[in-house]
Amino acid sequence: MLNILENILTPDEIDYYLQLPKNNLEQPKKDKGYRNWYIRNMLTKEEMFLIKSKLEKKNLINNTFKLDSAWINIVNKDTNKNDEYHKDNADRTIIIYLNENFLGGEFEYIIRGESYKIIPKTGLSLSMDNELFHKVNSVINGTRYSLVVFIKKEKTLL
Repeated sequence: MLNILENILTPDEIDYYLQLPKNNLEQPKKDKGYRNWYIRNMLTKEEMFLIKSKLEKKNLINNTFKLDSAWINIVNKDTNKNDEYHKDNADRTIIIYLNENFLGGEFEYIIRGESYKIIPKTGLSLSMDNELFHKVNSVINGTRYSLVVFIKKEKTLL
């Protein structure tokens, strides 16, 4: 399942996420189990609380979900060269595009054997479950910034 949404973040909030201090910016690396090199700027607990509140107000999550992780994903021509179709290891993933001044970097996904592409636009958001096969095409020029949020269902004890 894939939902395409707009206006989750205001223009000022988009600017905020684009201007986050880069003191916790990681060097490009390849995590265990991850298919590609990437750069990411992890959100602090306070920033995660703010985005969780925003998603709850927009009815994208409720108290049965918890934020597993969130970061600013930074993709340029030197990263994400070999992304393959995959499913995320989260019950739900939300991607919010923070810019559009780059070439390439389309979100590509498969439904019923057909491939589709979404061209990122500032403020456009995607919400998907963990069954959607998808990938990010290589960025040819510029840098693609997106806010990525992994959400897990709360475990209940019986």
